[in-house]
Amino acid sequence: MSDKKNNPDSLGEQELLGSFYEAPKNSHMASKDSGRDRKKTSSIDRANANNGSLSNKKRDISALIYILRLLIILILLVVGFFLTVQGIRLYQERLLVERPQKIPSAVMSEVPLMDSTAFTSEESLDFFKNQCVQWQDEETNLRAARELIKREYLDKALQRCNYVLSLNPSNREALELIADLYTRIDRQVEAINAYVRLLNLDYKQIAVQEKLIESLYFHEDYQAVVHLSGWYYEKAMFNERVHYLLFHSYKKLDRMDEALEIANRILKASPDFQEI
Repeated sequence: MSDKKNNPDSLGEQELLGSFYEAPKNSHMASKDSGRDRKKTSSIDRANANNGSLSNKKRDISALIYILRLLIILILLVVGFFLTVQGIRLYQERLLVERPQKIPSAVMSEVPLMDSTAFTSEESLDFFKNQCVQWQDEETNLRAARELIKREYLDKALQRCNYVLSLNPSNREALELIADLYTRIDRQVEAINAYVRLLNLDYKQIAVQEKLIESLYFHEDYQAVVHLSGWYYEKAMFNERVHYLLFHSYKKLDRMDEALEIANRILKASPDFQEI
């Protein structure tokens, strides 16, 4: 046994056999190195028994840094894409704005006047000129009437409105002003006439209908209040003011059953209405 260990020929044979089978020359040293590598790898990946974290903290921190860098790059790419799209859109809008526009002709097309509207005589031209002067006169006096009402010069405002109505009896603004003025100075008959003339121009004016009912009540024409309220509620919805006037009109006419019915309707809408 001792001879084989110390014999150089036997050592040569071992090396030859090892090279033939592609084994390391010193298998004892190779086994030690592989064991050390396995121990190193397992020590890197093995969890720490104390706190459960990995033992190689530098590797974990570097991995987190790479992940954060990747996220930042993705965010920058998304923001850059968004800004690029916005820039393209703004550039297109600017091109549309700066595109030279073709100026249309001052005269678009010729439309021949009809024979009935052609001003072929001096009389028609004079009529048109006079009408323009009258419209301007009406507007001037209505503007003055509004200023006089602001300063509480009601009589002078009435004079202006009456002058406008003498020029144009269908002037709606003048009728509205004069009806309110007559109501304020307690001249109910004139106010009623003005509201009736307004309704003749447009009977669908709900606000004018309400004012007419109120003027009739203050004029103590309670029967007219009842009839007009029935016509009013054919189109309008519930109105507490109109119901209140209708309630008192039924009382004045000694029609207590209808008055109680109207009172119940008012109390449904306003339970705290002390007078009702």
